[in-house]
Amino acid sequence: MKVTNNTSQTFTDMSKLPAKAVKRAYDYFVAITPRRSGNARRQTKLDKTTIDANYPYASKLDDGYSPKAPQGMTEPTMKKLTGFVQEEIKKIK
Repeated sequence: MKVTNNTSQTFTDMSKLPAKAVKRAYDYFVAITPRRSGNARRQTKLDKTTIDANYPYASKLDDGYSPKAPQGMTEPTMKKLTGFVQEEIKKIK
């Protein structure tokens, strides 16, 4: 899954996940987004269960263009998401 310009649904399946896990995934995504001016982080929004990276160079950053995020943001976030979900489920038990 890749981030694209004007993305409306970066993580389409996140609607099925616990809200706290989605928020943690968003926070992680923003934290690993490379920062030069801060625009990319400011323009990344969470809309219910969708992470929207709405800036012209989102795809480029997610493809590893920046040495600060050589694996982009989506893949590392997706890998962390499983752990976030498991932690939230453990809290419910």
